[in-house]
This record gives sequence, C-alpha cells and structure tokens, in this order.
Amino acid sequence: MSDKATMSTENETPLFRFRVLIEWDSGYNVFVARCLETGSVATASDADTAEDMIKELLIDEVTFALEQDNLANLYSAPAPLDIWLKYRQVLQSGVPSKPMQRAVRAREWEVPAEIKIARPS
Repeated sequence: MSDKATMSTENETPLFRFRVLIEWDSGYNVFVARCLETGSVATASDADTAEDMIKELLIDEVTFALEQDNLANLYSAPAPLDIWLKYRQVLQSGVPSKPMQRAVRAREWEVPAEIKIARPS
C-alpha cells in the first residue's frame, strides 16, 4: 500500500478495527503476532517482521472478505481468550498500543481499517 492510501484514512472512522498481540514464543524461538478479532497468526524471527506480516495478512483478509461479500469468515475464528487477556494485561502495564490506519480497496470500495499492535516489554 502506498503512503497516499495510508494518509487518505487518517481522519476517517475505521470500518475495521483489529487488535494484535506480538510476543516471543520460547518453545519455537519466534515472535508470534496474533489478531484478537480474526485469530490470524504470523511468525517471524524478529518482532518488526512479525508486525509487518500480520498487517499485510489482515489487509489481504479484509480485501478478500469484501470481494467475496462475506464478513462472517473474517471473524469466524477469533483468538483464544488467553490471548485477549494477555493483550489487556500488556495495555494495563502501561505499554502503549501502536495504531496504524490503512485504506483497504476491494471492488468499488475503499474503506479505512485500523490495526493496533501491543508488545509486552
């Protein structure tokens, strides 16, 4: 996505809002990014790459859901409750979430989406 697409959504209310927790998985020695709302997962050897990958995955999933006119599949398998609780715990610990807004284009629509990233310190 271009910077132009990002800038066009800055002052718009997002149609889609996603919250993502990125944490280290010592069992697999990778960073794991999990979307609370969709259950989508991305893994990488560093947190920045995991963040980039989950953002790209979520934008692709929203685009596909809009093209197929099927939002039910997008939200059909949210993350387990323990991930929601970890996300909440990270925010309560004072670590700010990192919001990002993007325009998602599908068919004749261009809709804003917001992705908030939380990483434990």
